[in-house]
Amino acid sequence: KGNGSVPDDHTGFSGINVIEGELLLKGTAARAEDTVFDVLNCDWRIGQNTAVSADPVFTLDHATLDARGTHCALGYGTYVTTGTKSATLNLRNGAWFHGNSLFCGSCASGFSGNPEDNVYTRIHASGGSTLETDYNLNLCYHHKGWGEHLFEGGSAVLAKLGVGVEVRYPIRAVWDSGSVLAATRTDGVCTPTKLATYNGATGQMTFRNGSTFYVNSFKHDNNGDFKLSFDGGTWDACGDMDFVFRYADKLTIEATGAGLTLPPAAGQTYRMASKISGTGGLVKTGAGTLAFVPRERLDAKTGTTPEAMDDPVTWGFDGTLEVREGTVTVANGCTREGALPVKVSSDAELRLASASDVTLLIDLGYSEESPMPESLLGKPIRLPIAYDGVLPVNFAKWRVGPTGVPRAKARLTAEDGAVFVTVDIRGMSIIIR
Repeated sequence: KGNGSVPDDHTGFSGINVIEGELLLKGTAARAEDTVFDVLNCDWRIGQNTAVSADPVFTLDHATLDARGTHCALGYGTYVTTGTKSATLNLRNGAWFHGNSLFCGSCASGFSGNPEDNVYTRIHASGGSTLETDYNLNLCYHHKGWGEHLFEGGSAVLAKLGVGVEVRYPIRAVWDSGSVLAATRTDGVCTPTKLATYNGATGQMTFRNGSTFYVNSFKHDNNGDFKLSFDGGTWDACGDMDFVFRYADKLTIEATGAGLTLPPAAGQTYRMASKISGTGGLVKTGAGTLAFVPRERLDAKTGTTPEAMDDPVTWGFDGTLEVREGTVTVANGCTREGALPVKVSSDAELRLASASDVTLLIDLGYSEESPMPESLLGKPIRLPIAYDGVLPVNFAKWRVGPTGVPRAKARLTAEDGAVFVTVDIRGMSIIIR
């Protein structure tokens, strides 16, 4: 058309259409924001029609693309019959891609064989780049191949609160090395976005090495296996959040390696009714409250009513529960097999419900290299662990980790909701009074 515009109904050809090979827009100014490419009244297509000899790639390098009035379709209509033709969006060296919406795999067709073997769309953001959408970011949409994405080097995915982030088909997405998924980021301060997964949305989203998942609304309308994995990653809701979801038996929240951090701030409560599994541990920061309750799910019919699950365990992770700040509460019914390793800062508190059946293995934070000070030996020390009402039923099974003092043993006592440890150079005994 005269002004380059196209119908906003996915029926017309766009003004900018990468069919095969690479289109590179590169800035040469000192700052990425000093080179601005404006796209007005025309939509983008990366991979439309038939890709025969080369994957369609669009790369934005050290520059800004202002496409707020447009939609971008990554992998639109690429016809795949053999092998894999992948549509790719690269953002490098502080690039900033700002559009109204981005659909990965929009209107794709033509898969043969097993569609789950195909990687259909890729996004790779690095070097502190930003992918921002004002309305809808769909990381895998309208096809049955994989969306495979990597955001690294402090990059940001900002999905403002129109639709937020959607996943409809298989995905492998990783946020690495301090990258974030959020709604907005201003002067380093992020606000949370929302995530929705629908039937077909199998796969995994991973946050590792200091990356953060800023999400306070997660609509899990997906009866397929889906995983949120954290390895040195954080889930920050930036406010109260009830961690209970539909089809909870198909959702895995996993802590591996350096584990998962949950940071409710002062006055905020995270109510944890979902199971956290994996080989890693859980770190609680922030002055707010993390409240463990027996596992629940939302009913399958309406997705609004909480229901108890046959498996009540919410802390199924193998690593240590480390309470650095604030309070962690544990309701009755929160049980698990074996002892739970815990490490609680003196400025924090772990509080158990009356007659809790949890067995604790308490890490005092000492070692041979950094032993308990001699001035504390032989004295009862109040631990930052408490209980309401009746003494925990497995208190006699509680154990204390290393003190760093040769031949020293610990004895635990409990009185009026408080727990004490006394370390001396004698045999070990546990006294309950």
